[in-house]
Parts: sequence; structure tokens; C-alpha cells
Amino acid sequence: SVIWGMINNGGSPTYGNSGLTSKMYKPYGLNLLSSGELLLADSGNYVLQKLNLTSGIVSLDMGGNGTRDGTEGRTPHPADRARLKFPRNSAYDPVNNLLYFGDNPNSGEVRSLDLNTGELQTAIGGGGMADSNDDIAPLDTLISSNSLMGLALYNDQLLYSTFAAGNCRIRNFNRGLSPGSFFNVSVNNQKISTVAINGTCSGTFTENDLALSVGIDGPNALTVDPSGNMYGVLKNQHCVFKIDPGGIITTAAGACGTSGSINNSDLGLARFNSPVFVTSDPSFPINLFVTDGNNNRVSYINFGASTVNIGGATINPNYVNSIATEAAGGKMAGVAAFAQQICYSAGSNLAKVVCIDRDSGVQTLRVGSGTSIAGDSLGFEQENIPANMATLADPQGLSFDGAGNLYILDYKSNNLRKVRRWF
Repeated sequence: SVIWGMINNGGSPTYGNSGLTSKMYKPYGLNLLSSGELLLADSGNYVLQKLNLTSGIVSLDMGGNGTRDGTEGRTPHPADRARLKFPRNSAYDPVNNLLYFGDNPNSGEVRSLDLNTGELQTAIGGGGMADSNDDIAPLDTLISSNSLMGLALYNDQLLYSTFAAGNCRIRNFNRGLSPGSFFNVSVNNQKISTVAINGTCSGTFTENDLALSVGIDGPNALTVDPSGNMYGVLKNQHCVFKIDPGGIITTAAGACGTSGSINNSDLGLARFNSPVFVTSDPSFPINLFVTDGNNNRVSYINFGASTVNIGGATINPNYVNSIATEAAGGKMAGVAAFAQQICYSAGSNLAKVVCIDRDSGVQTLRVGSGTSIAGDSLGFEQENIPANMATLADPQGLSFDGAGNLYILDYKSNNLRKVRRWF
């Protein structure tokens, strides 16, 4: 006789109900547990279900009752069994050895990976309060799905940007023990508030506006220099902006609202075309690397008073110059630097990570085959193989940890890859 499921009526389970009225879809494998419960692998619903043989009640053991949407994970759990959806950007915390990255399940979330323990959990998001609310706890906020764009860490603070219809903002999570003022906005400890962009996703700004009062089409990525200046790229406005510690916004490079391909030029004359990512140069922390998407190049912005040489490229003071280029359609994405290594990702068209030696200028295909191949986000078939033999689908965000290991967020394969230090 039937004790679980409904004949010719597959579907999603209803937990807390009788096994005779709860459904399953493509069941594979049963195990009788020592607790007297029956464990079922429900492959069509991506879950493990349990049936209590005494009460006849069905419960969820593991999984998300649906596709790999990444919605589990508010409490620490092993990262190699986590589910992600469209991870895009990352930032490394050297003090606590944590890697933060953006995940986009049913709503956006910032996840934190403890590189000491290998455990993953949600740091921000998954709550019920929209981003228009200020002074809220990180797990109470609700980030719109697929809107989480930039991430940046500075001191004990975390910045993130959102870009969705009617919700363009830069938010500050005060991870510290005391309240503080950040970009001229007061934020209580262990709370989140908007510090820039008023939610309106249109237009650009007037020079020296208060950043909290403006509406901007973007931003896409963020970084903070040692003096507390925030920098970000506006993909649709084709420029790099700066917000000083007092909350004043100005153009840092390019001309907001005007695209172009002018290179090896001063800050105001240089032109970008859909810049995507930005990060600080650890060797010269006031300077920036920018991936210039539609110009298929990595640009270097020198705000300093001295010339910077990277390989064969010379970047004069207050100039922008390219240090690497790809073929047309390369879809330049993430960029990260550590010691002598500068690495960038080329997205779905090329599906690779290339690294440059900043002294010699030698470029090496570090990860990927140059052909986009989606991987299994729960598979381990490419564990412990040479990195240049691995395949990627759409590599986006890159980060180095404090030991020089490289982390790659593969957007379309829904996973986070690690390349052990090679230099």
C-alpha cells in the first residue's frame, strides 16, 4: 500500500502534512534512518524529504524545494555544499579572513565565507524590509533580486550598491562596535543605512552635489582608498565617480554621460565605454584599476604625483592608460591585484582569467580555455586540476586573499572557484 506520495500526481511537497497528501517529483533512493524516519532524495524538487513512520508527517531535511536558488544559508554551513545563483562581485576582509560576495537568489544577498573554517552564511539580506529603510539590521533588509552590484570593505565597514528599477543606492553596513558617520551619514553599529544615491535610477549628478541627494543610473562597482574616498563606476554613464568622506560627489575620470575610447590621456579627457569593475592598486592604493567593458581593456587611473609603470605601459600622473586589451567582444569583467600579479576576467564570450606580471608585462592565461563551458555548481569533477585546464562559463568578480590565493565568481555556473597561489 502507498504510505507516501500521490499516484500519478507529482509536484512540490507540503511539509507538516501527511505523507499521503504530500507530493514528490522524480524520487531517487530511500534510506531508513536510525531515528525511525524514512529519507527520500526528491531530485525533481532538489531536496531531501523525511517521513516520520510513526506520525506519517513529512518534513524537509535538506534543500530548497525548487531550483538551486541559494536561499538557504543564514546560519554557517559547509561552503562546498552551498547553492548560489548568479554570484557577481566580491571583497576580501584581511582582518577576519572572510570573503564577502554578492549572491542573487529570490532576493539579493551578501554572503560571507570564512576562509579559516570553510563555512558560508548570509551576512546581509533575506529579510522583509526594503532598501529604502534605514537603520535596520543586516538580516532584516530585503535586496531586490539580481540588483546587487558593487561591494567594498574599508576598516570595519562594508559598502554595497544596488541597481534596479526605482532602487539605485549605496548602502553602508557598520560592522563596528560603535555608531559612526560615514560619508556624512550617521549609521548605528550593526545597522545598515543608505549613504549615497537617493533611489532614483536616472541621470547623472552635478559636480560637488551631496551624494545622498542625487539620482544616478548605476553604480556597478565600488572601492575605497586609504583616505576614505569612495570610488565607483557608472556603466551606463561611462565614467568613474568619487565620493569624499564628507559625502560630496565629483567625477574622478571620464565624462559622465559620454562614451568613447580615448586612452593615454588626462583624467578629464579620457573616455570609457561601459566600465564594469573597479579596484584599488595595492602597490599604490590611491590609484585604480578599471575594466572598460566595451573598449575591451583594463585601464589604470593614476591619481598620484609620480609616473607608474606596469609592464610596457606608462601611466603619467593624473592620467588614464590601458595595461591590457582583449579582442572585440571580450566582455572584460572583474579585476584584482596582489603583489606582482594583476588578474582580470573576460566573461561569457572568452570565459577566462588572465594574469599580468606588473614588472615584466608577461600575460598568462591562468584559468579557462577561452571557450564558455558551464559547470555543475554542485559538482567536483574539476577539483585539484591545473587551473589552465579548468573551464569557466562567465567569470565575473575576482578577489585575492591574504595568502595570494585567487577566488573567481563564475556567474553562469553559479559557483565560487579557488586557484591556489602560483607565484
